[in-house]
Amino acid sequence: MNRLRCQISLATVLMVLIGVSLPAQGPMPGTKWGAELAAGVGPTTAWLLKFRSPDVAWTLGVAANVQNSTGVGGAQPENTATAGALFLSVGYRGYRQLGSALRPFTEIGAQTTYSGFYGDNVASVHLWSVGPYLALGASYFFNSHVSLGASGTLGAAYARSTTSVGGGGRLRTSSFGVSANAVRLLGAVYF
Repeated sequence: MNRLRCQISLATVLMVLIGVSLPAQGPMPGTKWGAELAAGVGPTTAWLLKFRSPDVAWTLGVAANVQNSTGVGGAQPENTATAGALFLSVGYRGYRQLGSALRPFTEIGAQTTYSGFYGDNVASVHLWSVGPYLALGASYFFNSHVSLGASGTLGAAYARSTTSVGGGGRLRTSSFGVSANAVRLLGAVYF
């Protein structure tokens, strides 16, 4: 994991150094939409960007995951468990002009997550969270239609979970937390 972080940091520094001497680029003035994938720590997230101008975009992020297992916890093979998660976010992103192909950005928004675990003869867990986030990053525009970049996110969330166990017992908890996510790689196309 530390090697991956080192490689990401080195790639970001190189992008900054190379980007300083290249001509300014970014989405074309007529660009209305973008599609972005974010990969790294956490689930791969797909983002849809709706540009108001070459410097400002609304963002919608979505990630989903479903897993099904048999023989959970050493139980008999006929016992199954299903786990799933859904992530949604809406944000407002502003790009800065540096006079180069490298465009730093700041994004603010709200995010929510729902996850659940359901199993035969085992406890089930439901968790949802909601809160604001701030993302800082930069995208390097190879041309007006393709970019690669990296970003990190600081967020706060209120979370509530319900755990149900066999026999009808329930445990409900609420919490508030602050998180900082590691740098994630971004790849985008604009149209």
